[in-house]
Amino acid sequence: LTKIDLDETLIKIREHFLQFVDKNNRISEDGFKAALGRKAKSFFVDRFFWYLDSDHNGFIDMSELTNGARVLLSGTTTEKVNFVFTLFDMKNRGDIPRQEMREVLTSCVKECKMKLKKEEIDILTDALYDFGDSDNDGVITREDMARLLRKYPHALDSLTYNVSIWLQPTSKRDWSPPCARYFSTRYLANNAKRITFVVGFWLVNAALFCLNAYIHSNDIEWVIFARGCAMIVNFTSVLVVLLPLRNWVTYLRTTFFYRISPLDHTVSLHKMVGMTLFVFSLLHTGGQVGNAVYISDNSNLTVPEIIFTTRADIGWIYGLAPVTGVALLVILVVMVVAARPCVRRTGHFQIFYWTHKLYFAYFLLCLIHAENFWKWMVAPALVFCVDKMVTYIRRSGGTKITSFYLLPSEVTQLNILKPAGFTYRPGDYVHIKIPAIAKYEYHPFTISSAPEKGDHFSVHIRSVGNWTQGLREYLLTHFVEPEESKSMRSLRRGRHSSMWEGARTSLARKKIASIRGRTLKKNTDLTVFVDGPYGSPCRNIFEAEHAILIGSGIGATPFSSILQSVTHRFKAGEVSCPNCNMTWCPAPRGLATLRKV
Repeated sequence: LTKIDLDETLIKIREHFLQFVDKNNRISEDGFKAALGRKAKSFFVDRFFWYLDSDHNGFIDMSELTNGARVLLSGTTTEKVNFVFTLFDMKNRGDIPRQEMREVLTSCVKECKMKLKKEEIDILTDALYDFGDSDNDGVITREDMARLLRKYPHALDSLTYNVSIWLQPTSKRDWSPPCARYFSTRYLANNAKRITFVVGFWLVNAALFCLNAYIHSNDIEWVIFARGCAMIVNFTSVLVVLLPLRNWVTYLRTTFFYRISPLDHTVSLHKMVGMTLFVFSLLHTGGQVGNAVYISDNSNLTVPEIIFTTRADIGWIYGLAPVTGVALLVILVVMVVAARPCVRRTGHFQIFYWTHKLYFAYFLLCLIHAENFWKWMVAPALVFCVDKMVTYIRRSGGTKITSFYLLPSEVTQLNILKPAGFTYRPGDYVHIKIPAIAKYEYHPFTISSAPEKGDHFSVHIRSVGNWTQGLREYLLTHFVEPEESKSMRSLRRGRHSSMWEGARTSLARKKIASIRGRTLKKNTDLTVFVDGPYGSPCRNIFEAEHAILIGSGIGATPFSSILQSVTHRFKAGEVSCPNCNMTWCPAPRGLATLRKV
C-alpha cells in the first residue's frame, strides 16, 4: 500500500469501529466481535483482540486499533512475525508446544469448515514441528516461527493481509433485485445474440399458439387451448433436436450465420427448448383431459376409457391419439428426470445416455399421434440424418493412444494417433470413447496440441468425475509399475492421512514431497474411438486482429493449442511475427502466486 492508500484505509477502519465504542471511546470484546460481524465464539477473534489490546486491560482504544492495523497492512517482517506468533501462542508463554499447536490447528480447521480427521491434524502438527522446531526441544519459539515464515514470505503476507481485511468495513452496495443484472446495458450488449434468439423463440411460440387457437376457434375452450399448446410442442420438438447437432453447428461456424446466431450457447438453449417442450406437453395433456371430461359428459364413455383406450376413436390412425399421447408424456418425463444434474453427475451417466435415446420412440409416436407432424419433420429429419451419418462414419474406425503422461494436479495427457482424414483448428474439441473404461460413453475434451503437430494430437484430462478418475486408475493399474503407481496414487489423496501413512519422519516426508510435481510418461496401445473435431468459440481466433485469451487450470487447454499453432506458424514463416504483449496481472495479496500453465 502507498502512504495515501494506507492513511485512507486506516481512516475507514477508525470510522467503522467508532460505531462500537463505549462512553470512554473504548471497544470491549463484545463490541469488537460486533464490529467484525462475528456472533459466535471464535478462537482467532479472541486472539486478535488480545493482540490489539496491548495493555491487556480488556478494552481496545483507538490508538491500539490504529497501531495494530498499521502493522498488518504495512508493518515490517519482524512485526508481522510477532503478530502471527501472538495469534498462535494461546498461553502467552513465549513458546508453543505440540499440544497447543494441535489445538490451534483444530480451531482453524473448525472455523474454516474443513473436514480433517484427528489423525490428519496430528500429521500436520508433526510436519510443522519437523520443519519449524530447529533444536528439537518440542516447542516452537518466536525465533523458530520467524525462521519458518521467512522461508515462506507469501504465507506471512497472506496471514497478515487476510486478517487485516476483517478490520476493513465492507462497502455497502445499493440493493437491487437479483434479476436486475439481466437488464443492464453491459449484459444486453454481451449477450445480444442469445437474447435475440430467446425473444424470437417466444414470439414464434406465441404466434403459433394464437394461429392454431384461431383455426380451432369454433371448438370448445379445452380443445382451443390444447391445440394451441400442440403447435408449440410441434415446433419445439424439431428445434430441440437441431440445436445439439455438433457437425451442423461446426459447419455453421464457418459461415456468416455464426455472426448473427448464438452458436456458443447451443447446449443451454437446448435445455431451455427441452423444458419448454416438456411444460407445454403437460399443458396440452391438461387440455385434452378437460376435453375427455367434456366427451364423457356427453357420451357413454368414461374418462379412463377415453384416455387409455381407442374406444373414443380420436386420432388419424385407429384412434390411437390418446394412447400415444400418454406414452409420449411418459417418455418426456423419463428423459427430463434422467437429464437432471443429480443423475448425470453422480455416477449415473449411462442412465442419462440411454434414456436420451428414447427420442427415436418419441418421434415415431409423434407421427402416429398427430396427423400433420410429418410436415414439421421432413427438413429437420434430413439434417438430422446427415449429421448422424457423418458422426457414424467418424466413429466407425478406432485409433490408438500411443502414449500418456501422468501429470501433477490429477491431470492426464493422452497422445492419440490421428485417424484418417482428421483435420482440426486450434481450439477445437473431440468426443472420445475408450471401451476399456466405458463401452458406450463418449466424453468431450479440448484438443491441447497444435494442428501442425505431425500425425498425433493430444488432450489433457483432469480427474474430476467418475469416467476421468476411472481412466487415470486404469492407466495406473495396467501400464505403470506397482511402486510408481503407488507413488502417483498418493498425490490424489494429498489432503488425506493415507498420503502420509508411515511418514512420521522428516526424511520420509521429504521423499513423498519429491513425488509432487512428478511427470510420468508411458507408452501404450490402448484403443480409442474419436468423434470430431467440433468447432468451439476459439475456432476463428486467427481471423481476429486482436485476441485476449483468459483461462485458468484445465480450462487453459484450448489456449495451449492456439499458442502452439502461433509458434509453429511463426517458425514456418507462414505469418509475419505477431506483436504479442505478455502481461501478468499482479495477484492480490493473500492469493496464490499466478504462474504460467
